[in-house]
Amino acid sequence: MRKFSLPREFSFIVGEQTVTVILTKHLFRRREYKGVLEKHVRIADFKATWQLEDAITAALFTYGLAEFANCGRSVFVFDSHKGERLAMLLEIRKDESKQYVVTIITIDKITKRHYTQHDIFMKERQKVYSDYSLKKSYTKEIAEPVAASKNFTLYKTKHFKDVEKIYSFIDDVDVNRLANSLFLRIEKGLLAFGICWVHFDIADKNPVYLKLSIEKHGSKKIGIIFADVKRSRKRAEAASEKFNHKFIELVPHLKSVGFKKVVPTGSQTRSGLKIKKKSQKKQTGN
Repeated sequence: MRKFSLPREFSFIVGEQTVTVILTKHLFRRREYKGVLEKHVRIADFKATWQLEDAITAALFTYGLAEFANCGRSVFVFDSHKGERLAMLLEIRKDESKQYVVTIITIDKITKRHYTQHDIFMKERQKVYSDYSLKKSYTKEIAEPVAASKNFTLYKTKHFKDVEKIYSFIDDVDVNRLANSLFLRIEKGLLAFGICWVHFDIADKNPVYLKLSIEKHGSKKIGIIFADVKRSRKRAEAASEKFNHKFIELVPHLKSVGFKKVVPTGSQTRSGLKIKKKSQKKQTGN
């Protein structure tokens, strides 16, 4: 079973509100159904803390679960990034300082096992059905870091490393120049958290369609993950539409060079200081 690095308790800030999240041990156990132990633990759809922050923020303040504070257990029903219907059983408390403490008791999928395919946790009266979709995280699929700055780190997934040579990405694209451009756009607020496809042209070559996942890594660090690459617009658009990902046009500041990897041509001469060999005089003794 894959080990999960999610903390059992953590806090984050939404506006002026501090929200503390507590995960029960139950979430990290596999369910047994008809004598068979399921492959994944209950919280398997959550790979990173930022996903929990995003889901809890939506539940509390977008879909109104904050109104159920100090009222016992409640249920938040939403979709996974795969389109599966999930239900989160939780308890919300609001302490004397008006801060929220959310205990996630369990997470379950709505399947035939519940004798219905549209409902779950039948005994719970406080239930919110939402159209929220959990954002996918590639945190567990990272192969290695590629580039880094003070606040950002660029990664490639294992899948990306398998296909980048097939689509000549590694031969055609200047990754450092591209990384700097992406970092700058995030700082300016032109690229947001989540998954998107970016399109940019390469002089004298087919354009590049790159699948990015922009995720939080820790409290301040941001990770940019290269997840997939295409050189055909038709295939890239089909992959984008399947999961409703945004398509973004990436325009380089220097269009003459852009993101093209420049390979030096012709012979190069070495330059530097010339060291002259000093002649040594023979010394003769008496």
